[in-house]
Amino acid sequence: MNWYRQSIQKYTPLNAVQRIDAGTLINDVLNLHYGDLDTAEQEESDLPERIGKHEWYSLKEIPLSRIPYIDSQDSCPFEIREDRVEKLQKMMSQNKSYPPIVVNSEGEVEDGNHRVFALRGLGANTVWAYVPEKEEKLSG
Repeated sequence: MNWYRQSIQKYTPLNAVQRIDAGTLINDVLNLHYGDLDTAEQEESDLPERIGKHEWYSLKEIPLSRIPYIDSQDSCPFEIREDRVEKLQKMMSQNKSYPPIVVNSEGEVEDGNHRVFALRGLGANTVWAYVPEKEEKLSG
């Protein structure tokens, strides 16, 4: 989709790096969700443990079809906020940039589930993601 490709082209060169270490990625993800403040909620997050399982991540465009599909709130281990999905869809359809998602070696989303739901709702076929290095299973 043209709007999606434009959004990624705007985002990738300006704000995303091609290769990132887990520590920096964890900090970026926590700041995205919790801001720069040290909060109790941030300290309780299991994102550092999940993302920290791999030392390095590379930015890749991967097919959404390779990401395990969560089809409803009932099968989802966390709350999907419809208002957040709608806000992301509006932003994406206006060619505004957004961060890549983070996946593990099995293609499961570690960060970016709302972005995945929004993209699927808009009919996108691919998503930019930080993928653990040496895990070629997801690319292509």
